[in-house]
Amino acid sequence: MKKDKTIDMDEEKLINEEAEESQEKAVSEEQDGVSSEINDLQTKLVRLQADFQNYKKRVEKEKDDLVSIGVVSIANEILPVIDNFERALEHEGDSASFKEGMELIYEGLKNALKAKGIVELKALGEDFNPDFHQAVSMGHNDEYKENQVIEVLLKGYEYNGKVIRHAMVIVNK
Repeated sequence: MKKDKTIDMDEEKLINEEAEESQEKAVSEEQDGVSSEINDLQTKLVRLQADFQNYKKRVEKEKDDLVSIGVVSIANEILPVIDNFERALEHEGDSASFKEGMELIYEGLKNALKAKGIVELKALGEDFNPDFHQAVSMGHNDEYKENQVIEVLLKGYEYNGKVIRHAMVIVNK
């Protein structure tokens, strides 16, 4: 009977140990599953953060592009006015004060454009460059080298380094 009790106790002990091992194994598997899920969530979080940063950069660039489009649009409206002022100033008027007033308006417009980043392209005497100049015709002038701009028919302008209107020029042959 003592042997039976010992066997029963050993069996009970063995059953308890197996149950504990089974329980530990289940807990370990559950922890592994939770750890895996945590890693997956952390990876997703990092990706979402990167996506959000890229989104912010894209929105900022689109905003800058829209501002640039607006400035270029305004410039295209104002540049013909400046061209007309230049043409009017080329013809001597009867009144010196009229000419002085025209010059003040002209300079004011040019300064306003310059303050917004719109500047005149250099053309006269420069080597012809299709990135900045539009050749209207060819001419000959001994004072200039071949392929240099000898006359500017219409000034070109750029905005922050980007050409918004090419200079219309005559090129030396």
